[in-house]
Amino acid sequence: KMGSDNLSVESEANLKELATHLQLDVDNDILEDSNFTPLMLAVMFGPPKSVEIIINKVGKEGLLKKTRKSYDAKLFANCRNDDDIQRHFKTNGRHQCEPCQACSLM
Repeated sequence: KMGSDNLSVESEANLKELATHLQLDVDNDILEDSNFTPLMLAVMFGPPKSVEIIINKVGKEGLLKKTRKSYDAKLFANCRNDDDIQRHFKTNGRHQCEPCQACSLM
């Protein structure tokens, strides 16, 4: 059991580090949801280049990860509405999301 706790603390620390490094203004409840990934943070708040760098590192696996509320990076990319970010998620056009819960985090 302890192993899994260590993992979430570690990923939380990494997110905080990443947020500081990219000078992102990120809510603590995002940083404390251990299921958020660096990719999601980059998609939500980071410069498009950071999204590309992280995708190259985590590959397709990283795209599939979901938060506790089942949001994934693609959903956040849709909320962000930035062509440079969205092109990594190969969607056909932007889904109309009535400001969804995911968008409200951004």
